[in-house]
Amino acid sequence: MLRASTAMKIVCIHCGGEFSIRAEDLGGVGRCPHCRGEISLPKPVEEAQPQAVQRHAPSNWLENSFSGLASLVIHLVAFLVVALLQASGGTGGVGEGEEVQIGILPVEELSETQEEQLSVGEVAKEQTTDQMELADVEAPSAPAADSAAGDWAALGTPSPSGGESGSFDLGSVQVGGGSMGGGSFEGMVGTLRRTGLDVVLCFDSTGSMSPEIDQVKKQIERIGATLTRLVPKARISICTYRDNGDEYVTKGMPLTSSIQDTSDFLSRISAGGGGDHPEAVDEGLYWSVNQNQYRPSARKVILLFGDAPPHPQKLKRCLEIAKNFREQNKGIISTVTCHSDEAMPEFYQIASAGGGEAFLARDQRQIMTQLMVLVFGSRHRQKVIEAFKLLEE
Repeated sequence: MLRASTAMKIVCIHCGGEFSIRAEDLGGVGRCPHCRGEISLPKPVEEAQPQAVQRHAPSNWLENSFSGLASLVIHLVAFLVVALLQASGGTGGVGEGEEVQIGILPVEELSETQEEQLSVGEVAKEQTTDQMELADVEAPSAPAADSAAGDWAALGTPSPSGGESGSFDLGSVQVGGGSMGGGSFEGMVGTLRRTGLDVVLCFDSTGSMSPEIDQVKKQIERIGATLTRLVPKARISICTYRDNGDEYVTKGMPLTSSIQDTSDFLSRISAGGGGDHPEAVDEGLYWSVNQNQYRPSARKVILLFGDAPPHPQKLKRCLEIAKNFREQNKGIISTVTCHSDEAMPEFYQIASAGGGEAFLARDQRQIMTQLMVLVFGSRHRQKVIEAFKLLEE
């Protein structure tokens, strides 16, 4: 047996390191001074036992090495699985809801004349400044209680999973070529601040469109003020249409930078008339294109929304107007179908001819969200929602 003053050496089963213990420590629990691993110390035996422990040291060290290697392999495999899931889009954003995919519009990017475009280097150089300026953009205070508070609170960051409770389905049914180049949202806004943004709201004002018109009226000042702060050179035009035989066929206000003038004009518009299902969509598009003085270098967007198609014999005219606006004015026409479970085929065709996007709004509270997303293109949807603070009540 070991005497009290006798010391012995043992080998750590974790790291293979060798250290000494005293006889009185035998049978207890200690820690390796090298790896700090907890070790059950051997019970008192004959003095020859330290040598026996030493004989087993190589196997303990080898066993520990295999254990560490196996752990490393498991961690590497787990890391690769997570990386592959992220690369394949397995984890989306939050709260997009269902999307009704009808088809893909032909992608066609806007191009301006050479002197109106920024080089990639210029955009990259100014992108940091744009991001800092965007961080300061704040929406005006929320409207009073009669403005349907909570319209925006349910909006979430879009995601294929629809994971955030209470999120709106923004109803994107097609994605077309309405975006401006292939850069970031910040780079796009930086360009628009120099070249300008001309937006026309063209909508059906027959009786069934009353809920949507009320929403636009309630939100136009808040959204318009934020838009012009984000893009100081932004201008807005209003065009509304009904049908032949109604109080009017078209009524409009040309492009203006005055949000107050836009709000005053909208306040005088009410839903009424109608009758048969088709409406004078072609007349609304014609007014929107020909009664506005668009700036050559500005991004030009016509946003058409309604719940009725054009008259069948007028669809060809609608498509010609949209195509000419895209090709001759370098503009975009996007559409939103209201009060329907699927986008109207005619609105899909108009958006396709106009190089834009076709959205579906199942709830009138989505209208202003849809329109602002369409101004910048659906691929910037999350950034648009953040910039306009649509997530706040």
